[in-house]
Amino acid sequence: MLETTSAYGLKFLVPAHDSGVGLSLRENGEFARIEVDLIKELSAGGVLIDVGANIGSIALPAASAARLVIALEANRGFANVLATNTLNNGLFNVSVVHAAVGETERLARFPMMPVGEVGNLGTSGFHMAGKYPEEVVRMTTIDRIAPNDTRVVKIDVEGYESSVLKGATRTLTETRPTWLVESGEESPATRGIIQTFLDSGYLVYWFFAPFVTPRPARGAPPAKLRGDVNILAVPSEGAQPNWEMKRAEAGGVRPTHVSDFPYLARFGFKLG
Repeated sequence: MLETTSAYGLKFLVPAHDSGVGLSLRENGEFARIEVDLIKELSAGGVLIDVGANIGSIALPAASAARLVIALEANRGFANVLATNTLNNGLFNVSVVHAAVGETERLARFPMMPVGEVGNLGTSGFHMAGKYPEEVVRMTTIDRIAPNDTRVVKIDVEGYESSVLKGATRTLTETRPTWLVESGEESPATRGIIQTFLDSGYLVYWFFAPFVTPRPARGAPPAKLRGDVNILAVPSEGAQPNWEMKRAEAGGVRPTHVSDFPYLARFGFKLG
């Protein structure tokens, strides 16, 4: 059910049949390394909140830069693997929290995809209700858990992002970290998320995070480019990241080609 591999100089237990995070870590020794680099740069010396942390492929390598990483995972099996990976690497500045994150403090029923499932285990989320047995889990909010020195909030919750932001009003307006929110597709929800950030005085960009770079730590990159498009929201009063990115507008077109993300060239991608 679980295999041992290494990435970023860390040891990872990974689900043996995972075709997403686990596959990339096992075969290439990295997963979303460009996203990890960005998060480390933006969270240095402060707090990173990782909502939907899975087994820790982002939270654990980012811990070398952040003062504290709060890694939240609603799936009990994945949270257990995440906690084990954290302990095995002696990362005592990573706090693992088995909880969902949403609009309010309450108990929620969460569908538990098994750790031994065959497929992309990164798709776990509330949208799978009815497909897997449900368990009661604690739901908390960003506002409840975010310290004053929170620098980055990363959200990857498979379509539940808008609900997470509804529980982050104080953090949006007072703490004002940078936000990295996965955008699975062009949709009214995506446009609403962008508008929320714009209304809160953020500059919003599109950020594409390939799963594997052209020169991975080991092995050959996959023949087909895979990755996630994200919404990156940076407080307008703060310094902007030195990454060439396209601005995102609520009614704008979601970019889909590598040439739309010029910063990829520094990691070996051909933009033509």
